[in-house]
Amino acid sequence: LTVSGDCMRPALEPGDTVVLEPARRAPPRFGDVVLLRHPAGLRLHRLIWRPPLLAWRTKGDRSAFCDPALRPDDLLATVVAADPRRARTRSSWSALRSLAAAVAVRLHLRSA
Repeated sequence: LTVSGDCMRPALEPGDTVVLEPARRAPPRFGDVVLLRHPAGLRLHRLIWRPPLLAWRTKGDRSAFCDPALRPDDLLATVVAADPRRARTRSSWSALRSLAAAVAVRLHLRSA
């Protein structure tokens, strides 16, 4: 799949190519970049919230807000490789940073 947006920069740039494995064969883990069905179409975003028995959440690394909660059939595939290899597609640090940014934005909006 060829990346077309810039919401995952610097991990993925427009024009990069990613290799996908179906989610059933490569179950996603916290920090993975995944292909998901989003209300606005297909997205490559990072898995930033994966608590047991609760809905998973994803977010573009450059986005301010989390995506809507995922239904199990919304998660289509896991990115297992990227070319060129600018950054890792699995990054717990990036997922934590992205989650913290989304929480900060939400708290700021509540206090405004």
